[in-house]
Amino acid sequence: MKKYDFSVDGISVSVYPSDYAQKDRVSICESLSGGEYAVLLYPDEQADCYAVCFDKNNNEPREPYICLAALFCFFDRVCAYPKMSIDVKYGGSVYELSLRSNEYKFSDNVGKCKILCTKTVKFADGVEIDAYTVGNDSPVLSLICEDSELFDKERLKLLIASSSFGEVRSAVAISFSDRLRITSLFAPLFYETITAAVSLLLAKGIKLPESENVCLLDGTLHKFAFSNGNLIFYPSVKYIS
Repeated sequence: MKKYDFSVDGISVSVYPSDYAQKDRVSICESLSGGEYAVLLYPDEQADCYAVCFDKNNNEPREPYICLAALFCFFDRVCAYPKMSIDVKYGGSVYELSLRSNEYKFSDNVGKCKILCTKTVKFADGVEIDAYTVGNDSPVLSLICEDSELFDKERLKLLIASSSFGEVRSAVAISFSDRLRITSLFAPLFYETITAAVSLLLAKGIKLPESENVCLLDGTLHKFAFSNGNLIFYPSVKYIS
C-alpha cells in the first residue's frame, strides 16, 4: 500500500491516498506504533474527499487539525496542486482546506474559553496560590507566575489532587514576558492549552501583542497570532517521505 509520511508538531502521520477496504484499516492499525496516526482518503459525494484519521488502537482524534495539517502538506507539496481550496469531509463536517497560503493554519476563539471557577489554594508549607479553572470541553487548572519554566510540577500535581476543583485532570503554570511560557501537567491539545492561557491572561489585564507570537509549551515552540479575539495557530508540518 502506497503511503506518504509526515510530521505534524512532532507527531508521525501517514497518508494513504487510495480507497482501501475496511480490512486494510485493521492491518494499518497493526503497523502503527504508539503515538502515530494514519489518514485514509475516500471519495465522497459532498466533498472533494472524505478523510479518516486513527491511531494504533483504532481511536480517532477528537479534533481535525492533525489530519488536515497532514493533508495540506500532502496536496500542496506531494501532489503539487495549484493555489486552490479543497473540501475535506472529516467526522461528519466539511472543512475548507486552502492551498492559497504557504502554510497550514487554523483558528480558535478566545471568547469561548471562560473562567469557570477561582479559588485560593493553601499548601501544607504555607504557600498560597490563586488558581483558576479555565475552559469548556477540557477545563484546565491554571495559575499565573513569574517564570513558569521554574515552577515545580509537584505543585501542579497537588492542585489536581485538591478536591476543591472537582474532576479537573490537568493543570498549567503560565508566565508572560518576552513570550508566552507554559509548563503543563496532563494538559489537553496544545492549542486548547494556549487558548486557555491567553484567555486567563486577558481576563487578568495582561495583553498580548496583536501580531505573531510564540509559546514555549513544555519546551516546544508553537507559533500563533492573536487578532480580534481569535488565536491563529500555525502547526509545524514536514514531509518526511
